[in-house]
Amino acid sequence: MGGMLLVLTALTSGMALADVKLRAGDGKRSKDDVFIPEARDVSASFVAGSTVDIELVGTVGTLKQADFVVRQLPEHGTLTNLRPHPRESNKSLITYTHAGEQAGLFDKFTYSVRVDGGPFSAPATVSLRGQRMEPILSIVKMPSFGRVFLGGEATGTVSVRNMGRAPYRMNMVWSEGWAGPATLEVNPGDTVDFQMTFKPVRPGEVRHEIELQPGVKTSKLTLFGEGVRALTVSPGYLTLDYNRTTGVRSGILTLVNGRSDPMKVTLKFPIRLLAPASLEIPPQQKAEVLLQLPATDVPQFLGEVVVESDGVSEKVAVQSRPKPAELKLVSPEKGTLDFGQVTQRKATSRDIILANTGGELLVVEVQARNPYVSEFSGQALRLEPGQQRSVKVFLKSESLGNVISDLRIIGGASESVVTLKSYVREVTAPEATPVPPVVAALPAASSASPAVTPTAGISTPSAAPAAVDSAAVPTLPVAPAPVKRSAPVPSDAPRAPLNNVQNALAAYLATEGLPMPSSFINPHLDRVNNVELVDRETSNFTIAWKKPGVAPAGWALETASMAKDERSNLFIKTWNRVNHWKTVSGDNDKVVVKVLALRPASQYEMRVRGVDRDGKFSEPSPIFVVTTPEPWRVPAWAWRGMLVSALLVVIYMLWRARRGDFEFA
Repeated sequence: MGGMLLVLTALTSGMALADVKLRAGDGKRSKDDVFIPEARDVSASFVAGSTVDIELVGTVGTLKQADFVVRQLPEHGTLTNLRPHPRESNKSLITYTHAGEQAGLFDKFTYSVRVDGGPFSAPATVSLRGQRMEPILSIVKMPSFGRVFLGGEATGTVSVRNMGRAPYRMNMVWSEGWAGPATLEVNPGDTVDFQMTFKPVRPGEVRHEIELQPGVKTSKLTLFGEGVRALTVSPGYLTLDYNRTTGVRSGILTLVNGRSDPMKVTLKFPIRLLAPASLEIPPQQKAEVLLQLPATDVPQFLGEVVVESDGVSEKVAVQSRPKPAELKLVSPEKGTLDFGQVTQRKATSRDIILANTGGELLVVEVQARNPYVSEFSGQALRLEPGQQRSVKVFLKSESLGNVISDLRIIGGASESVVTLKSYVREVTAPEATPVPPVVAALPAASSASPAVTPTAGISTPSAAPAAVDSAAVPTLPVAPAPVKRSAPVPSDAPRAPLNNVQNALAAYLATEGLPMPSSFINPHLDRVNNVELVDRETSNFTIAWKKPGVAPAGWALETASMAKDERSNLFIKTWNRVNHWKTVSGDNDKVVVKVLALRPASQYEMRVRGVDRDGKFSEPSPIFVVTTPEPWRVPAWAWRGMLVSALLVVIYMLWRARRGDFEFA
């Protein structure tokens, strides 16, 4: 009964929905009116290269089977024959097959419907949207790596499943510290396991996230690990302290082994620094490493120590101020200067030699008491680092007998005392001394030449020597004549003029300085040919030179100063190392250096050398001269203007006060 009621309801509904043509004017139904069905638009989706069943739907208003026809075929696929719907008479089935991966993913076709041989409806459109066959990845297993020592590594397994309908293949890129397969391939329905390696390069937590398939949340791989220092080095910045007793500058590095097995450690450090090249630290223990500069190394130090162990590298910056200026009495060694026997009222001098064994400028004052006098009395003597100076001490005494006094030498925080002693004797009358006979050689061939009587103390120039028979040459005896004993030539007396060779040598020493021994020269290091000035200021300037073909391990900057050699009375140029400089960034093919701590309005004569790892030098660059500019000062006219203005103000105020413009309580 219920089934019949449903059939009657459907029939009534279909008749009520029938679309009829109405006559114009009265709106009444005619028996000749024809029903025209309606085809509906349909949409469907598909996977590239696959098939999909599509239902075609028409509004027919009857229970009779509707007829469907395809009007326009699809462009990127094919259609099967139309099939009646198994349950509904106003529907039909058709199958669409896509052409493949290379064909477009949007397609369409049209169809019409009719009932009982009547007219066809207007075309309806079937819209088809496709998508490629894609994999769908899912992470099944993710490892956790925990704490790993720097230089060590840990491994874990990752499982990936492909739940899609296409194979997955991707070239993998892993971030720093992580290593995995270069290519990952997973076929549809398969599960692939692959190994991941965690090797930390720095301490701290390391997290790596990557979506193996962008846009698919299930493919997100998250890796986590923590890098732990197996070797701990402290401090990271070490300052070497100066020991005034030993003259050594030193500091302590503390190394800690966090592993459960022994650790072998190597150290790399500059050539000036003294330290062990390697050591072994027991498990879970610490070791202290002594870094020091020898007492003979006095300039400022700034370098870097690299501590390495099993691929782990730690850097420590090491610095030290220059060794403080220190006065050393080189001569006399025992602190006593003996003038010996000195003639009364006769000026006599002796030398003392002072040296600055520190790395900073030393200002020295030499104090002597009568009758001894220093050549630098009342003046300050400047000693550069490593420089030696000779100081003359004069004696001119009126008293007789032993003369003993002290010479005080004050420099920096040190002081030296030299005991001066001499014995002064009376002035004695000159003694006559016989002059030895002079032997004159007469030329044998010139018998006609007049005889010449030689005179004592006078030598006469002769012609070019000839071959002479000594047996035929007579000797003329000369009677001894009384002569006065000549006084000894004082050390500061004018010297004889230099010959051409000596002049050339003196000029070379004054312009170039003493050459460096060949044992200190590395002939394989390229010479710097040109140094250019980049910038200059009152207290610094910047220079640059082209990098040589064979790059040295370091550079040495030298500046010139003049010193007088008391023995030869010559001025010799000396070259001293420059310590206050640093490299700055510049062109890749140039070395750019900034020289610091300079004096304003001063001229500096410099040159550059390369230094290899053994401490040997290249040939010096050509000498270049740089002058620092003068500092800015307030002009004199400005000071005078301010002074005149102030005086005018004072005069004006006094005039007002005298006139009674101001009242004072």
